[in-house]
Amino acid sequence: MTDENWLREGLADAVPEPPINPDRARGAERLARRRRRQATAGVLATVGAVAGVAVLSATLAAGDGGKAGDRSVADAPPPVTCPQTTADGGVVPMDPIDNPDPSLPDAVPAGASSARLCQGAGTTIEVPADALTTDLDGLADAINGLEGSGPPEVCTLDLGPGYRIVFGYGDGSTFVVSGQLYGCHTLVVGSGYRVDPEAAEQAFLDRLVQQQADQPDPTDPPDGDAGPVVCPDAPEFDYDGIDDVQADLPGAVPDGATSVRLCAGGGNPGIEPADALTTDVATLVDVVNGLPEQDSQACTDELGPGYRLAFGYPDGSTFLAVGQFYGCQKVIVGSAYRTNPQLPLDTFIDLLHAQRATQTPPADLPAAPACDGYGHPTEALADPADLVLAQLCMVDDKTGRASMVAIPEADLAALVDDIEANAVPNGGVLRCYRPGPSISGVTAWGDQLTMSLQCNAYVLPDGRVWTPSDASQAIIDRLSEAG
Repeated sequence: MTDENWLREGLADAVPEPPINPDRARGAERLARRRRRQATAGVLATVGAVAGVAVLSATLAAGDGGKAGDRSVADAPPPVTCPQTTADGGVVPMDPIDNPDPSLPDAVPAGASSARLCQGAGTTIEVPADALTTDLDGLADAINGLEGSGPPEVCTLDLGPGYRIVFGYGDGSTFVVSGQLYGCHTLVVGSGYRVDPEAAEQAFLDRLVQQQADQPDPTDPPDGDAGPVVCPDAPEFDYDGIDDVQADLPGAVPDGATSVRLCAGGGNPGIEPADALTTDVATLVDVVNGLPEQDSQACTDELGPGYRLAFGYPDGSTFLAVGQFYGCQKVIVGSAYRTNPQLPLDTFIDLLHAQRATQTPPADLPAAPACDGYGHPTEALADPADLVLAQLCMVDDKTGRASMVAIPEADLAALVDDIEANAVPNGGVLRCYRPGPSISGVTAWGDQLTMSLQCNAYVLPDGRVWTPSDASQAIIDRLSEAG
């Protein structure tokens, strides 16, 4: 038995089947609830200092018996995916694709449409989220240009990281280049051995970094675009200006808007999200312009909350749609009155949530929320499932003195789990207003929310009602006593 086979068999025997993880299902369920939290897609900036050299092997699996040199592509195929791996104790065992195959060529075939750096046999590594789709023939040439060598003769008994570079082709076939930076320190490409696997890995990373550098920053506005619109600097109630019809404006939102921002209107401070809507803007324009016009102005004489939707255009101009949840319950669109202010607001919130699902929250955590004394439910933009910071807000019923205490991370996670499991819609009309702590929190996106206590239950921003479980009530009581 060669030293290489002895090491490979020893590694395979040392790695048992992975145990079932009882926490995995619960973790996945919580991750799904936090639908807008996404992991940052990054690239390894450096490979790090790697001791020794590696084993690089390859395998070609042609779809439908296709050959690597016989590919015709009608449409751009999707990026190749990584082989599924399972690590036990931080080690991925060897697989047949990590061994040389005499039936394969001894070089990476040309014509790949994508490539990925994936986990290989050995200790786990951090892999880039992006596939390489540029200069793929250059990557193949770099690997194929490495010096050939014979089978390994001397191996060390150690463990280290392993990787696989997976090439994808237009006919669905793949060519997997596998490297182990430990043990026999060999490099296998198809049916032959080569040296210097670090160079192969670095060749991939260099091209991926260059590919990302060549791509436009998605946060940069297009050429000629003034960037995301900002909210108008106007009084809370501006009936002599933007909060009433203006005869010199059209009665519909003009086409061509590239961003929309939700701004505070009369009687509704604190509603503004930190981010503007920059996707599906035309959908919101169509919703506003599709509202029926309101002819009658026989309205009740009261005030209430409102909002302003600021539409931004590439030339820096702005057009407002002003919703008012009082009086005639109208939306002011330029020179026209329209009905149903709830629909544009709900549409904006839905579209912003969908946009956030494709993005990463800001790197800096938002500021801790402020307690407003008794706590009043906020608008439904913030989702309690996304809370990252929160505090318990209390008011002494004798002195009126307000106090607050930060909710520790573990306690907050327990409360959020209870809310998601037990909060119910349409919990009835709660009018007890008994003294008790409110919960003021902020999400990773900077959305603030307040959950007020009424009749032994908390009213959530989206209208649900949450009665704390015994375990959650014990957390609230403990923190209240500490405050």
